[in-house]
Amino acid sequence: MITKLYIIRHAEAEGNLYRRVQGHYDSPVTELGLKQIQALGERFNGLKIDAVYSSDLVRAQSTARALAIPRGLEIYTTPALREVNMGHWEDMTWARLERTEGKQLAFFSSDPVRWDNGTNESFTALTTRMGKALAEIATAHPGQTVCIVTHGNSIRTLLARLHSLPSERFSEIPHCDNTAVSLLEVSPTTGLTVRWMNDASHLDETLSTFARQSWWRTPSGGDKGNLDFVSLDLDDPESPNRYLFYRQEAWGEVHGSLAGFTDEYVALAAMHAAAHSLALVEVITSDGTPIGLVELDVLRGEEHGEGHISFFYIAPEYRGHHFGPQLIGHATSVYRSLGRRKLSLHVAEVNEKAIGFYERFGFKKVGETEGVRGPLWVMEKDITVRVR
Repeated sequence: MITKLYIIRHAEAEGNLYRRVQGHYDSPVTELGLKQIQALGERFNGLKIDAVYSSDLVRAQSTARALAIPRGLEIYTTPALREVNMGHWEDMTWARLERTEGKQLAFFSSDPVRWDNGTNESFTALTTRMGKALAEIATAHPGQTVCIVTHGNSIRTLLARLHSLPSERFSEIPHCDNTAVSLLEVSPTTGLTVRWMNDASHLDETLSTFARQSWWRTPSGGDKGNLDFVSLDLDDPESPNRYLFYRQEAWGEVHGSLAGFTDEYVALAAMHAAAHSLALVEVITSDGTPIGLVELDVLRGEEHGEGHISFFYIAPEYRGHHFGPQLIGHATSVYRSLGRRKLSLHVAEVNEKAIGFYERFGFKKVGETEGVRGPLWVMEKDITVRVR
C-alpha cells in the first residue's frame, strides 16, 4: 500500500518577481504565477488526488486551488508548511543583503545551520516542523495520493533531510522553479523514497520564473540582476543635478525634446522626500552602480487607499534585463506598509512601451487626464494580499 506525496512549490509570487525576501511575509501570486497555476492544473489532469494540503500563506493557497477546485476537494491549510521565517530580513531586497550581510547570506544559501541574523527561524526548527508535517499527512492518508503545496526553502530543507545531507552540503539540493513538483512515496516496508524531484516540465520558457533569473545557478545565490533602493538626499549638492538628469532623460525619450520641461520638479521631489524616507530613492545594482530613480507621492490618494507613483526611470543601457518589476516592488513595499490597497500612476498616451510594461505587470487603465504635452492614461494596480 503506497502513499504518494506530491510536493509542489507555489507559483511565482511578488517576492520572486520583485527580488525581495519573503518568508512569512504574505504576498499574492503574480500575473505570470496565474499562468503557471493553470499549467500546473493541466499537468495533473486525469490524476486521482485524494487530498490537498497547503501552507496558509496566500501564494501557496492560490496554487493549491488548481488541484483542489476541479476535484471538489477542501484545501487543508497549516502554518507548519510555511516558508522559513526570515526575521528582520523579511521584505528586504536581496541586493541589500548582498551588500550588507554577505556572509550570513552565504550561510543561508550553502550552510544554513550556521545562518543566524539574530531574528530568524533556525533551519533546524524548519527541518523539524516540515518533517513532522509530512509524517502527519502521510499517516492520515495511507495508500492515498496527496498534493502538498509549500515553499522553496522548505522543500530544499525537506529534501536535504531525506537525502541525509549535512548542512555544509545543502547546496547539492538544487533550487526548484515555481510550481515544480517532487514525488515522494511512503511504503510500510521500505519507508519513504524520493522518486523524483523539482520537475517543472509543465512550464515552457515563457512560463518559467527561472528562465528570467540567474541567482539559482550559483551556490551562493548571488545575482547581478538584483536591485536595491537608496534614499536620494537632495541636500547633497550633487543630488539635484542627478535627479534632473533622470527626469530630463525620461522627458526627452517620451516627447522628443525638453520643450515644456521645468526645474520645478526638484521642489516637488523635495516635498515627496520629506513625507517619507523611501519616497525618493536612487535605484542601484548590487555592486552600488546607480541606474535609475523611483519617486513616490505618499500624500496623494491616501483617502482612496491609493499609493501614487510619480516617476519611474531606468537608464536605457540597463533595460531589457527584467529590472523594471523591482521598481514596482519598491512602490508596493512602501505603500502596503502604509495600508494602501492599490498603486496608481499617470503615463503619456504616446508612451506605448511604458503602457505595455505596466499592463504586463497588472496595471489597468481606469481613466485619462490632461498632461503638459498631451493626454495621460491613469492606471492602477491592486496590491491587496488575497488568494487569487
